[in-house]
Amino acid sequence: MSWAALTAAGSKNWLGIMCNADCSKIVAVVDNGNIWMSADGGGSWSSLSGSGSKRWQGITASADFTDLLATVWNCQIWRSTNSGGNWAVLAGSPSKSWMQIAANSAFDKFAATAYDSYLYQSLDDGTTWNQITAAPARSWRGICVSADFTQMAATMNRAEYPWVSHDSGALWSELTSAGSRGWQWMAATAGLSLLVTVVSSGNIYHSVYDARPMDASTVWTATGSVTQLALIGASGYSSCPAGT
Repeated sequence: MSWAALTAAGSKNWLGIMCNADCSKIVAVVDNGNIWMSADGGGSWSSLSGSGSKRWQGITASADFTDLLATVWNCQIWRSTNSGGNWAVLAGSPSKSWMQIAANSAFDKFAATAYDSYLYQSLDDGTTWNQITAAPARSWRGICVSADFTQMAATMNRAEYPWVSHDSGALWSELTSAGSRGWQWMAATAGLSLLVTVVSSGNIYHSVYDARPMDASTVWTATGSVTQLALIGASGYSSCPAGT
């Protein structure tokens, strides 16, 4: 796997990133800045001025990029239903130290991580948000979900293991074969058969495909060292790797 800088994006305090299936459209957030979008695979970028400068952390988008949800540190979750032109607070979302956010393929179920707190989910298109109480309170960072929302995986940035659930968050187990590292943002294929995640100031890792549900025996491999990389996002790992 090779990596190249998206130099047209410029040097900013980038955090969350998301792309569509063929990576022709990319949206990314800047901590203490605006949300930015590229419609040509990263060749050029435009600031979504309607987003305003906030402590943006994570972002997810519908397949056609018309509907977007983004998280803000120590704030509520924000939403745009017109491709990022206008943004409004999701009134039912609590104010948390939000990190990454993920959605199912229908874009009506969402899961999000809160730092030094719990995992949260909304099963009603963002109207109400509840703790995923089966998962413990941790320094949660990354999260991804399968297209049907039955599979979930989440990371924390302290020296602990990634966690996985195969029943929509009812039960969770540690992916001990991944190792205890400072895991950060993550991305996955639609069925969560492949995961890719990064370690703060360390390597990028991905799981090795296995037809069985991901568990403590899943094999992980490093793709190479990319220091100071603290984010990764994609609608599908096989179709859209993200790098810096």
